[in-house]
Amino acid sequence: MEKINGLPNIVTPADIKELAARLGSPVPYDRKGEVILLEPFESAINSHWAKTVTGTGAITVSVDTARNGDSSCKLVTGGLITDHTSIARGIPITTKGKFGLEASFSFPAAGSYTVGLFLYYYNGTTARIFQVLYDSTAGSISLSTTGGAFLLALSGFSPILGNTFHTFKVVGDLNANLYSRLLVDGSEVDLSSVSLYNLGTPFFGRHLRLGVNVDNQAGASVTVYVDNIIVTQNEP
Repeated sequence: MEKINGLPNIVTPADIKELAARLGSPVPYDRKGEVILLEPFESAINSHWAKTVTGTGAITVSVDTARNGDSSCKLVTGGLITDHTSIARGIPITTKGKFGLEASFSFPAAGSYTVGLFLYYYNGTTARIFQVLYDSTAGSISLSTTGGAFLLALSGFSPILGNTFHTFKVVGDLNANLYSRLLVDGSEVDLSSVSLYNLGTPFFGRHLRLGVNVDNQAGASVTVYVDNIIVTQNEP
């Protein structure tokens, strides 16, 4: 019998490998790519996240609702048109290829607002952006592309209310400077001919920057919950 520190080991490396294979990825939605960041918001929002709030908005970890676990990030806008609330953070660049960005959202029953999920790639000379934008008024999901314009990817999206979370995932290929695919719950859209948004000269150092922003488009405060922000690399 194999021993660890002189004591019998009743769990062998083969057992551990089988357990890992059975459990699979910690990601509950699209299990593709290698996870390099998983933020479940199960504790206070730490200093890794930059928080931006205008007006009377607020950002907290809340037990009101969650996609998984006990809590999620609660983003509340101020009550004026154009009030803005966002979280963002940077992580190191580990490779260049296909990256995925995923998050789950619970949307409010009323209000006119937009929610953006974004990943910026800065390599010191180039700045490229993956961005998904949900517009509650239009019921549309769009992507930022050449010149900063938004391209309609999915129309007629109507969120389910009652603490239901909807999951968005976007995949882009940095080598080809193209999107790859968009997933919204059970729908998948082929984006292989859509260019990423290229900013040209970057204004940050070499890293990836990701986040979520909520923009008020009317005269009433809006509350959006976000959970399970995930970044993947080496997507197929």
